[in-house]
Amino acid sequence: MQKNFKLIINGGSGHDDKDAAIVKIEAALKAASMGIETTRISKDDDFSKKCKETVLTAKKDGSIVIAAGGDGTINLVAGFCQELSVPMGIIPMGTFNFFARDIGIPTDLDEAINLLITGQHHPTAIGKVGDQIFLVHVGIGLYADIIRNREKDKSRFGRFRIVALASSFWSLLTTTKTYNVTIETGTERLQRNTLNVFVGNNALQLEKAGISASKDLPADRLSVIILKPLSVPKRIRLAILGLFRSMKLEPQIEHFIAKSFSIETKKKNLKAAIDGELVSLISPLDFICLPQGLQIIKPEKVAS
Repeated sequence: MQKNFKLIINGGSGHDDKDAAIVKIEAALKAASMGIETTRISKDDDFSKKCKETVLTAKKDGSIVIAAGGDGTINLVAGFCQELSVPMGIIPMGTFNFFARDIGIPTDLDEAINLLITGQHHPTAIGKVGDQIFLVHVGIGLYADIIRNREKDKSRFGRFRIVALASSFWSLLTTTKTYNVTIETGTERLQRNTLNVFVGNNALQLEKAGISASKDLPADRLSVIILKPLSVPKRIRLAILGLFRSMKLEPQIEHFIAKSFSIETKKKNLKAAIDGELVSLISPLDFICLPQGLQIIKPEKVAS
């Protein structure tokens, strides 16, 4: 089937050779008799503006948008694709690539390109908080601090996974601020003092942390994890449990799933991390799962 693509590539995500990747992607798609136009976005560009312009053009000419980058890049492109009902493909080029891996998209460049050529787009679940989508997660509290500190350290020491992991561990040990939150699910009203509230749309993250198996997160549900305040020794224990994929053994973690719910804090203006990017949100926060929120080129079935 003939396909035409608009490639959006983030020149600042991950640490891959973007020029070589563009050459390979364009050559492979042209060899398959498919149209390809590339928009490379640098750190000095207005990322959001250029993404929207490209997606609008794809809407007009019936192209498929390819997002090449990490989870944050893919989130931004996906937001416009969801808004304008434009199908998309993904080339994972970030540090963790949680969303791509969760829906079965290969992290190997050649394999990801081949999927674009041979695959078809399928409905894919996303989450939404207010008017903003999320593909992987939303973190309020500790997780937002982890992301802020991680970006500082990656800018200083390089965009490598080991830097991200070391920075995250240090933030886990040193962040002390807690939040009083009220969570309304429609059937329950929960009031908690928490170090962190984590809302996930990504079964892979939960499975790797040992909180739940991927089958425990249906496509029409979001996962909510509440972390109660912890002493430093208990935080070290939590990190070790996470390393061995056994975080469900930590009694200070509360976990449930829901299709929609709201979270309210006394503080109205909140810093949150959405798919690895820091954003400002206003309480109360209304969450909902959209089971068919995006059309994405991916395998029809994800290998277990």
